[in-house]
Amino acid sequence: MARYVGRENVRKRLEPLAGLPGRTTYADGAARIETGNETITARPPFGLAHARVYERVELGPLFEALAADHVVAALLVRLGGYAVGVFEGEAIMVLRRAPFGGPLHVRTSSGGEFALDRRIALAIEVVAAHEESAEAAE
Repeated sequence: MARYVGRENVRKRLEPLAGLPGRTTYADGAARIETGNETITARPPFGLAHARVYERVELGPLFEALAADHVVAALLVRLGGYAVGVFEGEAIMVLRRAPFGGPLHVRTSSGGEFALDRRIALAIEVVAAHEESAEAAE
């Protein structure tokens, strides 16, 4: 049964297994950990580039992949409106939503929300998003 588990909970669950006798297989973007009494498969959201078989429980490449923060954008569209979100790691950095043809609603980092003229809101967010992407590229 596949299910989502947060990366810190994966670390807490697997750290006690590190170095134990068993087998760890890194292939096809996933890590398969086999111990004497259980088999666990972990597939990070952006996969694993590492490909190797270890004759013990080796978790370093998996933990490195889980620790990496990725920037992801999500666009949700439904009748009458849309929402755009930018996630960095597990935190949402930018969230904008608007009805088609109406004012733009902006959510602040402190949880507040307000409506802005679309032209002004786009100018503010584009500058902020551009600065963040430039910092991430460095």
